[in-house]
Amino acid sequence: MKFGITPINLDNFVGSVKDPKGGLNLLRFDYCEIVLDGIKRGYKHIELTLDLKYILPASFKKKIVEGLKFIKEKHKISYSVHFPLWAIEPSCPNRFIRKASTDCLIDTVETVRQLDPEVYVLHASGALAAEFSRMAIPDQYKGVVMGLFADNGVKAIKRLVRETDLDPTKLALETIEFPLEKTLDQIKRVRGSKMCIDTGHVLAKYPGDFDLVELANDYLDITGEIHLHDGFHIPNDKGGYQINDHIALGEGNLPVEFLKVLHEKDFQGPVVFELSFEQAKRSLEFIKKNVPEIEIELIG
Repeated sequence: MKFGITPINLDNFVGSVKDPKGGLNLLRFDYCEIVLDGIKRGYKHIELTLDLKYILPASFKKKIVEGLKFIKEKHKISYSVHFPLWAIEPSCPNRFIRKASTDCLIDTVETVRQLDPEVYVLHASGALAAEFSRMAIPDQYKGVVMGLFADNGVKAIKRLVRETDLDPTKLALETIEFPLEKTLDQIKRVRGSKMCIDTGHVLAKYPGDFDLVELANDYLDITGEIHLHDGFHIPNDKGGYQINDHIALGEGNLPVEFLKVLHEKDFQGPVVFELSFEQAKRSLEFIKKNVPEIEIELIG
């Protein structure tokens, strides 16, 4: 199984930009150093976070991208790319917002094209659709509204594919706070595209109430990548729910059977920890203990 990691997190980002006097100097940030840290820990697959380009433009300047390509060739690793999601609304009913969001996605593909990523992970809808999905409105009306968001998302994705000549089989729509059935419909309408099963999101019930093992059995054949972490959605003592979606394996409700399905079906896509290095290490230990048939050569 190809385990990977998203090596950028708050701790190592802050650590990378600390100057000798204890302050923060954003000019010190070097994505290549972050990736090399992941490689030193044994990871052969790295997921790149492209929000950084638009927040800290120097993080993906030409020299850095060339450095990432050199690292890939030297260390024989692979990359996947997570499209930007902060303030990105590819399914927005406002065509100006939708166009700007899609322009950003197109720019992302051009930025990383020379790295030949295996998978491009996309949130096909944004915070606005998530807000509508939480509204207490009758199901029949909500279904219509979510359908409109889904339609707009398909328009954006088709434009993205058309203008970048992106191979749609490399595109994976993530299970997010958007009805799963609408995401599956988008995948059908963008011929060749795949799904990214985010286990924490499913366990937190963001895309609806689904059994993770059944999801894997039903849709692993159209899944391009797994985001692997634990999560939960449990009642609290105030009549609501306690929710978490990005914690180490064994600290939530992830069923061991899900990991066994991945092994039994010989899933070949990247299985990426969207966790800190320490959380990922604990997760690897959980896998070794509970599913020893999965071979792990990582030190974590």
